[in-house]
Amino acid sequence: ERWRVSAEQAKAESALRGLEEERRSMTQHVAMEREELERAKSALLEEQQAVMQRCAEERRKLAAEWTQFHTQEKVRQDRAEREANRALEREAHREGSIISIAQIEHPHTVLPDGAVGVEME
Repeated sequence: ERWRVSAEQAKAESALRGLEEERRSMTQHVAMEREELERAKSALLEEQQAVMQRCAEERRKLAAEWTQFHTQEKVRQDRAEREANRALEREAHREGSIISIAQIEHPHTVLPDGAVGVEME
């Protein structure tokens, strides 16, 4: 009977050692997988940060380009308005000169708009 109990105890201890070894192996495997996941997570976060930085830089570039375009467009528009005003002033001055010359040459002619000058034929 003692021999049978010793054999059973040895068998149980052997099974226990096997289970403990299996548990250590599984714990080590889980730890290695966890480390691998952490490395993958870190790599993903680094890539995400790099993408976010590139996006922020692209937004800054686009904002600068838009500001430059808007400024150039405003300058172009102001220049066009000034040139149009100058053209109107030149035309008004030219018309005034023509009327003055006509009044000097024909002082008693009344124009349709009430001005004294050359009568159009």
